[in-house]
Amino acid sequence: MKYVAAVIIAVLSVGITLPSFAQLYYNDQPSSTSNNAQQNQVKLTDKGDLMVGFYTDPQSPATSSQTSFQLSFVNKDDAGIVIPNVSYMISVTRSNAPVFQSPVLQSPQGTASVQYRFQEPGSYSVTVYVSGMNSKQIPQESATFAVDVSGSSTSAVPEFPSPAIIFGAAASVVAAISITSRKLTT
Repeated sequence: MKYVAAVIIAVLSVGITLPSFAQLYYNDQPSSTSNNAQQNQVKLTDKGDLMVGFYTDPQSPATSSQTSFQLSFVNKDDAGIVIPNVSYMISVTRSNAPVFQSPVLQSPQGTASVQYRFQEPGSYSVTVYVSGMNSKQIPQESATFAVDVSGSSTSAVPEFPSPAIIFGAAASVVAAISITSRKLTT
């Protein structure tokens, strides 16, 4: 009976240890996806009066989930100073065909977030149009950003590293031998 208990404990230990080991192993590995710099951009508007910061959340947009366009409006002369009370709108195009346009929106703190869900994978352009700063109307300015959209955001299930497989196989063999030898001695 004590061999059966030992086998059960060994099997449970493997079942508990393997996921933890895999998590530690894969967290220490370098990411297979590089930081996609095109999704995090800052550009001077076409007329040069302000800088527009743009990034997407998630960093790599996919058709399977909502994307948030994070915007910031910054003084061109002092990149650390956010411009308050900005009137803006965004337009999303694919192959020069419009697929989305927001109404004129306000950014009281100089930062904004606009939600959009891409319908098809591919390359898109997101243009931010600014028509007011510091509560004053200005001639419209724009900055355009490129966004690549994948078909889905599913990730592959990682395989267990070979040491974990060897450990699990060895524990199974030891358990099988223990059970067989126990049956032969009784």
